[in-house]
Amino acid sequence: MEQTPVLVKFSNLQNIMGMLAHALNSGIKPTIEHQTNRVMEVVNEIVTDIPDRKSWRAFTKPQEVFIEPESLHAYMKLNSQVSAFMNATYLNDTVTSKATTKAIEHYLNYIREYYGLGPII
Repeated sequence: MEQTPVLVKFSNLQNIMGMLAHALNSGIKPTIEHQTNRVMEVVNEIVTDIPDRKSWRAFTKPQEVFIEPESLHAYMKLNSQVSAFMNATYLNDTVTSKATTKAIEHYLNYIREYYGLGPII
């Protein structure tokens, strides 16, 4: 029964990802800002064993091309990273958890930038 809290958090994360998809479909900036913040909050809540997120120097910003519509393509890449993050967390793979957390933050910030919003704090 120890896995139940993590599964509830995973379910919450997937639920919020669905709400983010709806927000991107609507294009309403305040809703997009709110949902991107919520995704990052839940990810940070799940990743509790990383001492200093600002000191991760191994992660470099990926050089990538986004196809139109860019926000939808970024969402698809974000969704893939969320899946990898949940898998790594479930398997206690802290290295992959760190990398996917930074990738999630990158794609959320890309979406936010696309809509003229500031980066996640």
